Amino acid sequence: MMKKRINIWTNVLFVGFLCFVSIFNLFGKNKTFSDNENRFLQQFPTLSLKSIQKGEFSLKFELWVQDQFVFRDTWIMVNTAMNMAMGKIENNNVYFGKDGYLIGRFFYDEYKKVDSNIESINNFKYPAYVMLIPSSAEVNKDKLPNFAYNSNQKVLEDYIVSKLQSQHTPISISDALSNCQDCFYRTDHHWNLKGANVAYTSFIKALGDQPIEYLFKEVSTNFKGTMLSKSGVFWNEPDHLQSVELLENLDVKVTIGEQEYDSLFFKNRLNEKDQYAYYLDGNHPIVNIENRNNPDGNHLLVIKDSFAHALVPMLVPHFHKITMIDLRYYKNSVSEYIQTENINDIIVMYNMDNFVTDGNLIFLK
Repeated sequence: MMKKRINIWTNVLFVGFLCFVSIFNLFGKNKTFSDNENRFLQQFPTLSLKSIQKGEFSLKFELWVQDQFVFRDTWIMVNTAMNMAMGKIENNNVYFGKDGYLIGRFFYDEYKKVDSNIESINNFKYPAYVMLIPSSAEVNKDKLPNFAYNSNQKVLEDYIVSKLQSQHTPISISDALSNCQDCFYRTDHHWNLKGANVAYTSFIKALGDQPIEYLFKEVSTNFKGTMLSKSGVFWNEPDHLQSVELLENLDVKVTIGEQEYDSLFFKNRLNEKDQYAYYLDGNHPIVNIENRNNPDGNHLLVIKDSFAHALVPMLVPHFHKITMIDLRYYKNSVSEYIQTENINDIIVMYNMDNFVTDGNLIFLK
């Protein structure tokens, strides 16, 4: 009898708690965006007979309760901390690494997408440099927790290079990055300027040019990246973001859509969650950069993912023009663009994570 009463009171308290949370969420001020999770939150759904019949209201209502749950971030951190205390080594495919590193898991189990992307590059009729960027899981192996498992990216890189046609020139930076300390952010999947500088040096030398010795300066101490958002380790120390001193006052014209800018760095982005967009304003279908200080230089085409954003500014002094094309958003003919714009040099630059999953290289034609 006593046990039955306890169960009844437990259920009453639980239902009461849910009612309190729902009332608090309903009359409290709802949050629109979660900085820690880097996503928009569900708002209270519109109530209608149609939405009820289709089940849309109940589904969105449940998501609303979850997203607007009182002290949501605190509950997420408590849950993450408990999982870590119980020996869990990852959350949402993000490893809890040593020294505060949050490292995305790298895993692939079939070559279908890889072979398709290799074929797309081989079918591209213009000679190009090909740079495959290893992820933090490969570069920071020493930071991974015990028993962490990732696919071998060096083996994958060797496979890809072996399949490339001779008209394309691979540039391997795996060994150089592996010998580079602190070249990736701890809370984000991208490399920092130190890592990007390793790739810059390798590419410029491949072109037969002399790399510039750049100096970096700090512009932010509060960068919280994608790995922090996915992992739930919201208490992690944020990263520092840097700029390149020599490039801050370069005479450039950066064209994005119909807008023109006079800087490679977008300071307004430092006030947002995605501070990595400080470099060339983040992801766009096509970005054109004109360096007025080098009118006789070549025109470089960079077919890329977001890892290029930290690297491309360093390349600007070596060229008159640089065009960045992101095939995730750019659906016009790349070949036609090359013909009309008199491109001299081409580099296909992809992070290994994207190369094994991204299907947009089929638009490289």
